[in-house]
Amino acid sequence: MQYHNMLKQRHEQEAKAMAEAAEKKRSEQAKLQAVKNKEDDEKARIDAAEKAAQELIKQEEREKANKKAFNGPGIKKGFLK
Repeated sequence: MQYHNMLKQRHEQEAKAMAEAAEKKRSEQAKLQAVKNKEDDEKARIDAAEKAAQELIKQEEREKANKKAFNGPGIKKGFLK
């Protein structure tokens, strides 16, 4: 009977150790995933900011081009009157 109890205890300890190892592994994976998500979010934010900056630059260039198109020597002063 002692042998049976010893085997039962050993089996329970092994199962407990395996469960703890699995939980530890899940915890580590969750931490790694959180770090990766944070990095991806930061990269996406930076990319969005750069894209917005490029759009603003393009918009300013278009506005400058439009102003020059109507103020240049191509149109005579009395033409619109």
